[in-house]
Amino acid sequence: MTSFKKNRLLSVIKYLTKNVNSKVLSIWGLDGASKSTSITTIKKEFENFHIPTEVVRKPGGTPFSEALRGIHKQKWDEPVHTFTELMLMGASFKQSTLNRTLPLLQEGKTIIEDRGWGCTYAYQIHERELDMVLFSQVINQSLEGAKPRFILFLDVDPEIGLERARGRGVLDRLELESIENIYRRQRGYRALAEYFPENIITIDANRDIKRVQDDVKDWAHFAAKESLFNP
Repeated sequence: MTSFKKNRLLSVIKYLTKNVNSKVLSIWGLDGASKSTSITTIKKEFENFHIPTEVVRKPGGTPFSEALRGIHKQKWDEPVHTFTELMLMGASFKQSTLNRTLPLLQEGKTIIEDRGWGCTYAYQIHERELDMVLFSQVINQSLEGAKPRFILFLDVDPEIGLERARGRGVLDRLELESIENIYRRQRGYRALAEYFPENIITIDANRDIKRVQDDVKDWAHFAAKESLFNP
């Protein structure tokens, strides 16, 4: 990454990690990183502390938003441009934010985001030709200020993640892309985690699922006990 692109990235991410909403947590990671299992672990631990919690998939989360996500993951007989992917993700995020995240926050719920804006950066932006300014505009418009206070990044090797994904069934368009492209996504996640360790907690997801979930549960217990998601 050139120094110019790095500075652009840092300026955008600094904005996305300041003045954050204290009741939003995002879970990041490649396919096969155990995001769904980790979300279940965190939700259970939060509810043990009587923290009302809801899970919102981003992209996804509402019928229309899920339809946009489905279009993105579907196999097509033509190339899908990165710009097109970014616009689809921005639209899906916006629908989910307006029709699910914001109403739940107004009810006093704590939100666990399944994926989030870091997924869009890793998949559509990192080491690609799209400008960071465009990414920033799309994400800022789609989040409506509902930015996560903390992010759990489940860091899994792409080869291990793909093996786990294959065990779930048929792979989608994104999972069938080249292994080099999947390693690019991992580098994108790791770049964000390296620059902002105070907001992004990295957990080694290559290990046995029980060991991974023990770490996830320990962090969720600490977060709940210390009231990290209280206003």
